[in-house]
Formats: sequence, structure tokens, C-alpha cells
Amino acid sequence: MDSRARTLTLPARINMQQGIIEYALVSRWGKTHESLLVTDAHPQQVHLACLLLGLTACDVTGEPNQPQVVPASNRVHIELCWEEGGKEAVRPLWQTIALQRTGAASTEPMEIAGPWLYNGSRIDPSGFAAQEEGSLISLIRDPSALVNNPRADRDDDTLHVPNTALLPARGAPVRVVFRFQQTPSGKGATPASPPRTLKP
Repeated sequence: MDSRARTLTLPARINMQQGIIEYALVSRWGKTHESLLVTDAHPQQVHLACLLLGLTACDVTGEPNQPQVVPASNRVHIELCWEEGGKEAVRPLWQTIALQRTGAASTEPMEIAGPWLYNGSRIDPSGFAAQEEGSLISLIRDPSALVNNPRADRDDDTLHVPNTALLPARGAPVRVVFRFQQTPSGKGATPASPPRTLKP
């Protein structure tokens, strides 16, 4: 966690290169059979880091098949970084996911570039839902995940596939970087703080 830059970086690896996916990132005990990426990071630790950065929970709302307006306080831009040919490759997460429409001969990019929604999961009778389910970044509407896709494609669980052309091989290590909006008041930022590592 880098308080000054308001970023959070997680180690992960490519988990799927083909097939329908409903999640961009899950923990190793999560729904790995339908996730692009997998990480050893614990959702409760990620949420703790986000609370330290000044974020608060936000509801996942909106009509079916319609985008959700993301409050400025809950916007997060997400990147994937990895080593490729001796250089660092950096891609916005949305570019690494494609849409495969029924009957279409080819895929197309996700519909809208832009921020993701940091909604912060929810508490249910089992406890902190994101930790129980291992869900960090969801492509479909899932209030249990820490981060949700706010685009109109979030209500179709047969649509998302890995954009293989822009991804390294299955099993390759990557870094998932969360970039949160800078706050004018400086809330959640400590300029003198170095990056910190939170251990599960």
C-alpha cells in the first residue's frame, strides 16, 4: 500500500486464458473455475488497506442491463503489470477482458473504458462476504465482491472471456494495481508514509 500515491498492489497469476469468466480476480479459495486471475491475498486485508486509504462501502445499484454511476469517492482504476521481453507491460484491466456475444464469430472489447466501483462487499450471517467467498473483482453484479464492474454488461454471466491476445501465458505472474482517486482534502493520504505491506 502506498498512502501517498493512493495505490494498492497485489501479486496474482493468470488463471484462465479461455472460457467464460465471471470474475477478474479471486483468492485461491474463491471461484477459480470462472476467474481470469487468482491471488493469495485475503479480501479482508485488501479492504483494511482501502479503509486506511479513506474509502467507504458503497451499494451496488442500478436497473438490469444499465450501467451504475460510480461516485467519485469509490472510483478505482485497475491495471495489470508483468514482465515481457525484459520490459514491463502495463494494461488497464478492462482491456484484458473481451465480450463474446452469442452467435458472434469474434470477440469485442469491454464496452466502456473507465473506473471500476469499489463497493467494499457486505456483512452477512457468515461474516465478511468477500473473505468467505474469496471474491475481489467481479465482472457480474455481485455485492459480495470488493470491486464491481459498473458497466451495462455486468448482468450477462455468459458474456466475458479473457482477451488472450493481450495477456501473458496461463500461470504467468502479474501485479494487480488499484489506483484510487486523489482526494482534494488529503483524506486517507499520509505524504510521509512509505509503501506498506499488509500480511494476512
